[in-house]
Amino acid sequence: MAWNQERGAKSTKAAASNATLLRKSMTDAEKRLWNGLRYELDLPTGVHFRRQFAIGNYIVDFACMQHRLIIEVDGPIHDALNQAVRDEVRDKFLKQEGFTVLRLTNEEVLVRRPAVLNSIVASLAITTPIRRLAPTPSPQRGRLEIHP
Repeated sequence: MAWNQERGAKSTKAAASNATLLRKSMTDAEKRLWNGLRYELDLPTGVHFRRQFAIGNYIVDFACMQHRLIIEVDGPIHDALNQAVRDEVRDKFLKQEGFTVLRLTNEEVLVRRPAVLNSIVASLAITTPIRRLAPTPSPQRGRLEIHP
């Protein structure tokens, strides 16, 4: 299975395009968390995060597809009532797709990063990883016997 087929909702072209732009203009809190995820956490083999990743019409800050865990780093704009309603709709969609959403504030990431990283590790421990089936061996490689 290809990496982009392991999720339910396909991303829209607009979301995928915007995700590329957002990867180039991450906030300071997002950059610091990304560095923490990449270099400070001792993640099990095969567990990794994607940044600014498109799922359906939405772009999530960080996603671990194997554990179906999404991490959102929220700035002050998320305190507004209309944005809170949008976030609720978005979270509902992501939960229907099988994801757990962990919301953090910029302040939490910047001031208490070790505690934030520990909470991410704890979230990974309570989410069930998706088991993938091994691919069918290729007959060209001689691993399958084909009988007429």
